[in-house]
Amino acid sequence: MRLILLVTGLLLSAALPAEEPPFHLTSLTQQAFLQQARQAPSAPLRLHKGLTKQHGILQIPLRNRHHKILADKHLNTDEDDQVRYTYRGYLLDFKQHLVLAEYYETGEWLLISEQGNTLVLWSEPLSSPDRTKLVTYAGNLEYDMMPTGIQLFQVVQGRLVLQWEHKETRWNPQRLFWQTNQQLCLQAEMPADLAPSGKAQTLYRRISLP
Repeated sequence: MRLILLVTGLLLSAALPAEEPPFHLTSLTQQAFLQQARQAPSAPLRLHKGLTKQHGILQIPLRNRHHKILADKHLNTDEDDQVRYTYRGYLLDFKQHLVLAEYYETGEWLLISEQGNTLVLWSEPLSSPDRTKLVTYAGNLEYDMMPTGIQLFQVVQGRLVLQWEHKETRWNPQRLFWQTNQQLCLQAEMPADLAPSGKAQTLYRRISLP
């Protein structure tokens, strides 16, 4: 009986559809992708770089006149908990401090609000043309310690919040840009061991947000 239940459970698991991403993908040709890249609206992050690190310590000013302290630790050692913080600037449109955190074998980006709340990013963010959304992407299929996929953040009632994280298992995002406020264009690589042809394949896709 136990064996029957186990086999039934495996069959049901195999029948379940893979989790769908929180966006819609449509194919693009390389030519269409490159044309869209040339026509893409430019919305660079507007940064104010008024902070400097002193003696390995960053003091991020908060609205309540306090500070969020980020201190380097165990630099240039083999300690697993070593970290180096680099201040990249204050995002004027999103009212967030952007910080790069580099660890022993990994890294991430941090957004720190004026209230001291922290959002963890997979890469340096890209702003939508209307400056109400931020997207990040990372391609690390061969390195389990780092994420692979896409994140979307959006301003909701004056606060920047994480809308979703899509963790990908089949392709590595390589390039991403906004086409409109609701669409992005993606270039990704499908590794040889996952591609039907057995050879690494470059994919071009349009991402439509709901």
